[in-house]
Amino acid sequence: MATHIVWRDASSEDTPVIMQTTNPLPWLFPAESAWISKSTFERFVLTLRGRDARRNFFQERNDQRRYKSRLHESLSRLKLGPLQGRPAGENVRDPGIWVNGSWSFGVPLLEGCISSARLVCTELLQSEGFSSAHIQEAWKEDLSS
Repeated sequence: MATHIVWRDASSEDTPVIMQTTNPLPWLFPAESAWISKSTFERFVLTLRGRDARRNFFQERNDQRRYKSRLHESLSRLKLGPLQGRPAGENVRDPGIWVNGSWSFGVPLLEGCISSARLVCTELLQSEGFSSAHIQEAWKEDLSS
Protein backbone atom coordinates (compact mmCIF):
# COMPACT_ATOMS: atom_id res chain seq x y z
CA MET A 1 0.00 0.00 0.00
CA ALA A 2 1.20 3.51 -0.76
CA THR A 3 -0.37 6.89 -0.08
CA HIS A 4 0.85 10.27 -1.26
CA ILE A 5 -0.49 13.81 -1.14
CA VAL A 6 -1.94 14.83 -4.50
CA TRP A 7 -2.93 18.39 -3.61
CA ARG A 8 -2.91 20.69 -0.63
CA ASP A 9 -3.56 24.43 -0.49
CA ALA A 10 -0.83 25.72 1.80
CA SER A 11 -2.51 29.13 2.12
CA SER A 12 -5.54 27.77 3.96
CA GLU A 13 -5.76 25.41 6.90
CA ASP A 14 -9.48 24.83 6.19
CA THR A 15 -8.78 23.20 2.82
CA PRO A 16 -8.83 19.41 3.02
CA VAL A 17 -5.74 17.45 2.05
CA ILE A 18 -6.30 15.25 -1.01
CA MET A 19 -4.39 11.98 -1.03
CA GLN A 20 -4.13 9.08 -3.44
CA THR A 21 -3.87 5.55 -2.10
CA THR A 22 -2.74 2.59 -4.15
CA ASN A 23 -3.94 -0.47 -2.33
CA PRO A 24 -4.39 -4.02 -3.65
CA LEU A 25 -5.91 -5.26 -0.36
CA PRO A 26 -9.65 -4.48 -0.02
CA TRP A 27 -9.69 -4.95 3.76
CA LEU A 28 -7.25 -2.03 4.08
CA PHE A 29 -9.28 0.45 1.99
CA PRO A 30 -10.02 3.82 3.62
CA ALA A 31 -13.64 4.43 4.67
CA GLU A 32 -15.82 4.69 1.55
CA SER A 33 -17.22 8.02 2.79
CA ALA A 34 -13.72 9.50 2.37
CA TRP A 35 -13.41 8.51 -1.31
CA ILE A 36 -13.61 11.06 -4.10
CA SER A 37 -13.48 8.29 -6.68
CA LYS A 38 -12.27 4.74 -7.10
CA SER A 39 -10.68 3.05 -10.09
CA THR A 40 -9.46 -0.47 -10.64
CA PHE A 41 -7.19 -2.03 -13.20
CA GLU A 42 -6.24 -5.49 -14.30
CA ARG A 43 -2.89 -6.74 -13.14
CA PHE A 44 -0.36 -6.95 -15.96
CA VAL A 45 0.70 -10.51 -16.74
CA LEU A 46 3.87 -10.93 -18.75
CA THR A 47 3.56 -13.73 -21.32
CA LEU A 48 6.57 -15.72 -22.50
CA ARG A 49 6.37 -13.96 -25.87
CA GLY A 50 6.18 -10.58 -24.13
CA ARG A 51 9.17 -11.47 -21.95
CA ASP A 52 11.22 -12.33 -25.04
CA ALA A 53 10.24 -9.03 -26.70
CA ARG A 54 11.06 -7.09 -23.52
CA ARG A 55 14.63 -8.40 -23.65
CA ASN A 56 15.19 -6.21 -26.71
CA PHE A 57 14.30 -3.07 -24.73
CA PHE A 58 16.12 -3.86 -21.46
CA GLN A 59 18.76 -6.39 -20.52
CA GLU A 60 20.52 -7.42 -17.35
CA ARG A 61 24.19 -6.61 -16.96
CA ASN A 62 26.42 -9.64 -16.76
CA ASP A 63 28.93 -8.38 -14.25
CA GLN A 64 30.35 -9.68 -11.01
CA ARG A 65 30.50 -6.37 -9.15
CA ARG A 66 29.78 -6.26 -5.44
CA TYR A 67 26.96 -3.95 -4.42
CA LYS A 68 26.24 -2.06 -1.20
CA SER A 69 22.80 -3.63 -0.83
CA ARG A 70 20.21 -5.80 -2.59
CA LEU A 71 18.38 -2.62 -3.60
CA HIS A 72 21.55 -1.15 -5.13
CA GLU A 73 22.13 -4.41 -6.98
CA SER A 74 18.60 -4.64 -8.38
CA LEU A 75 18.58 -1.00 -9.49
CA SER A 76 22.05 -1.17 -11.06
CA ARG A 77 21.80 -4.43 -12.98
CA LEU A 78 19.73 -3.03 -15.85
CA LYS A 79 20.99 -1.70 -19.19
CA LEU A 80 19.25 -0.57 -22.36
CA GLY A 81 18.62 -3.19 -25.03
CA PRO A 82 19.25 -2.99 -28.79
CA LEU A 83 15.79 -1.61 -29.70
CA GLN A 84 16.06 1.45 -27.45
CA GLY A 85 16.59 4.89 -28.92
CA ARG A 86 17.51 6.29 -32.28
CA PRO A 87 18.91 3.90 -34.88
CA ALA A 88 22.65 4.26 -35.48
CA GLY A 89 24.03 6.09 -38.50
CA GLU A 90 24.37 9.66 -39.72
CA ASN A 91 21.68 9.48 -42.41
CA VAL A 92 18.99 7.92 -40.25
CA ARG A 93 15.98 10.22 -39.94
CA ASP A 94 13.81 7.97 -37.79
CA PRO A 95 13.39 9.25 -34.23
CA GLY A 96 13.55 5.83 -32.61
CA ILE A 97 11.60 4.54 -29.64
CA TRP A 98 12.37 5.01 -25.96
CA VAL A 99 10.51 2.65 -23.63
CA ASN A 100 10.29 2.80 -19.86
CA GLY A 101 7.84 1.98 -17.11
CA SER A 102 7.12 -0.53 -14.40
CA TRP A 103 6.20 -3.23 -16.90
CA SER A 104 9.50 -2.96 -18.72
CA PHE A 105 11.68 -4.66 -16.14
CA GLY A 106 11.16 -5.92 -12.63
CA VAL A 107 7.49 -6.75 -13.22
CA PRO A 108 5.51 -5.79 -11.20
CA LEU A 109 7.94 -3.92 -8.99
CA LEU A 110 8.54 -0.20 -8.86
CA GLU A 111 12.27 -0.78 -9.32
CA GLY A 112 11.68 -1.42 -13.04
CA CYS A 113 9.97 1.93 -13.42
CA ILE A 114 12.74 3.81 -11.63
CA SER A 115 15.61 2.02 -13.33
CA SER A 116 14.16 2.20 -16.82
CA ALA A 117 13.32 5.91 -16.49
CA ARG A 118 16.85 6.69 -15.28
CA LEU A 119 18.44 4.75 -18.13
CA VAL A 120 16.22 6.28 -20.81
CA CYS A 121 16.74 9.84 -19.49
CA THR A 122 20.50 9.37 -19.31
CA GLU A 123 20.77 7.92 -22.82
CA LEU A 124 18.36 10.45 -24.32
CA LEU A 125 20.32 13.39 -22.90
CA GLN A 126 23.64 11.93 -24.05
CA SER A 127 22.31 11.16 -27.55
CA GLU A 128 21.33 14.83 -27.92
CA GLY A 129 24.74 16.05 -26.73
CA PHE A 130 23.73 17.03 -23.18
CA SER A 131 25.36 16.02 -19.92
CA SER A 132 23.64 13.46 -17.72
CA ALA A 133 26.01 13.95 -14.79
CA HIS A 134 23.25 15.38 -12.59
CA ILE A 135 21.23 12.17 -12.99
CA GLN A 136 24.20 9.99 -12.13
CA GLU A 137 25.05 12.16 -9.10
CA ALA A 138 21.48 12.08 -7.77
CA TRP A 139 21.37 8.33 -8.34
CA LYS A 140 24.53 7.82 -6.24
CA GLU A 141 23.15 9.98 -3.42
CA ASP A 142 19.83 8.12 -3.33
CA LEU A 143 21.49 4.72 -3.21
CA SER A 144 23.93 5.65 -0.47
CA SER A 145 21.30 6.95 1.95
